[in-house]
Amino acid sequence: MSVQAFIVHDSSCSCSNINQQERGMKIQSRSLCTRSVILGIAFLLQLVTSPNLLSAEPVQAVEDLPQPKTDTVQATEESIQGVEESKPDTITYKLGRGDIIEVLVWKEPELTRQMAIRIDGKVSLPLIGDVTAAGKTCMEMGNDLTEKFGKIIDGPTVSVMLIQSKSWKYYMIGQINQPGEFFMEAPLTILQALARSGGFSEWAKKSKITVIRRIDGEEKILSFDYDTLLQGDFSQNMQIMPDDTIIVP
Repeated sequence: MSVQAFIVHDSSCSCSNINQQERGMKIQSRSLCTRSVILGIAFLLQLVTSPNLLSAEPVQAVEDLPQPKTDTVQATEESIQGVEESKPDTITYKLGRGDIIEVLVWKEPELTRQMAIRIDGKVSLPLIGDVTAAGKTCMEMGNDLTEKFGKIIDGPTVSVMLIQSKSWKYYMIGQINQPGEFFMEAPLTILQALARSGGFSEWAKKSKITVIRRIDGEEKILSFDYDTLLQGDFSQNMQIMPDDTIIVP
């Protein structure tokens, strides 16, 4: 009986020791968790009261980034400026031979009509006969007709509209892939005209291109050097005018 009592007593002591160890580990674990929470709260409070801690390092990293070279930026700006200067200026459209126009006379339907400008640059209208149209803008033409109709009817209001442009064209001949006659639907430079004609043939002399242009009734010869333009001289990229003839030798 005494031996059994001793065994039971020893077993109960062992269980008691194990329970005490488990309680101690739980208490220690809770203590560590509490300390971690307290440290986390303290760190967040420090960030709130000192926001410069977050921004100091990124600012230093941005300041340390390499700056672009001045000469590269300057070269880019000069290139862009050269391209912008090469753009064609705004052109005032003047009527020419072959253009189809419409003359509208307010409240006078029998005088309103469409017509083509003849080869002599004139159109024929009822009551007033032949009127010169070539070389005038639509507004100038309308003012002239208003004045002429005003001598026949009371207070006319006349306007002129361009229906189809057929007079603005230029010509390409020589060592190019597609020579011929081309209509101008928009302002055009000589470089764009060359591209439109399919480019140069194999033996083209690109530095000796000429443009024949009529100025004040006289034909003038203008020079164009394609190779110089490729080197950055955008002043070579002249604007094409109606009736220009471009010759590529």
